[in-house]
Amino acid sequence: MSAFRIASTFADYHAVYFGDRKVAILFPGRLAIEWPEGVPFSPAQPWTLMPDPEAFPDAACTGLPRPLSPSGNRFDSFAAVEAFLSIEQERAAA
Repeated sequence: MSAFRIASTFADYHAVYFGDRKVAILFPGRLAIEWPEGVPFSPAQPWTLMPDPEAFPDAACTGLPRPLSPSGNRFDSFAAVEAFLSIEQERAAA
């Protein structure tokens, strides 16, 4: 069982807790960006997981629990975020 949990705060914003401590913010990333010809296409980044700046005000994010990164993490789906944090989904009984 993971010590992490995700709590929906707004429709497009989620707080990530480690135990009872808020440690990160999860939000939808930007859409795909089309650059001028010759510049590589920037793919969509649907979910961004960033350390909570109130919990970790220093650039090194001292005390940030693993596997979170001080520079943030990007994921293709909400389920990928849950897998990264080892959060198991409850399965509905059939």
